[in-house]
Amino acid sequence: IKYWGKLRIERELKFRDISKYNINKAIKLLDQEDYLTNFENLANHKWTSITEQNLTKKKQKWSGFLIRKGYEYHLIYEKLEELLLDKNE
Repeated sequence: IKYWGKLRIERELKFRDISKYNINKAIKLLDQEDYLTNFENLANHKWTSITEQNLTKKKQKWSGFLIRKGYEYHLIYEKLEELLLDKNE
């Protein structure tokens, strides 16, 4: 599994000349619970694997990775807030 987000899946299907109707149908078929679980696992794994000491650079690397994977911005920034709160506790 490539752990792609909805935006990346949509972009790849458009690149392969799949109709917008079929793309939307495919996106709706994604199991939301599995999708969010995959996102959580990938986000947590990537956060712990980045060894950057500078927090700003670490956030940039982490969010850039997830954006390239095609996850929605609101998911990324909600998770970032959660990770930063956990770090402060």
